[in-house]
Amino acid sequence: SLSIIIIGKAESKYLFYLKHKAAEFGLANAILWTDFLPQKDAHNLLAKAKVCVLPTYNEIISGTIIESLFLKLPVVAYDVGSIHEVNEKENIIRLVPKGDIKKLTEEIKTLLTDEKLRYDTGEKGFNRNIEMFNNSLIVPDILKAYDKVLSFESNSKR
Repeated sequence: SLSIIIIGKAESKYLFYLKHKAAEFGLANAILWTDFLPQKDAHNLLAKAKVCVLPTYNEIISGTIIESLFLKLPVVAYDVGSIHEVNEKENIIRLVPKGDIKKLTEEIKTLLTDEKLRYDTGEKGFNRNIEMFNNSLIVPDILKAYDKVLSFESNSKR
């Protein structure tokens, strides 16, 4: 059986429309609608999920994506902003063109029906996340950048 958790805030007119559509398709009882949740509560729900879907139209790289990947949860998202940078080395996030609901649905279905692909994608996402957001690697890079800026400023004042 299908169950869907929708975490986040929506304008009431959109929420009304979405709930109406869910009822029209017989999915009203399959969907849990929540507002924004404390991180611990959101993680507890995400830990039970099989796929994270983030069809956002504007995004740099979402905390939702980063947290999902740390939880080894495969992600399907619209190819907007810099989300594609996660896929720099290999296909980790299942990206679809913005607004392509049919393709979004196909990617979700693929991950839900292919357990090995879902597991492998989760593992790869976790490893890529560690690579991209490992503080022991990021901090030295930031310090080098600050040193360059400071040395440039001190040289330009001479």
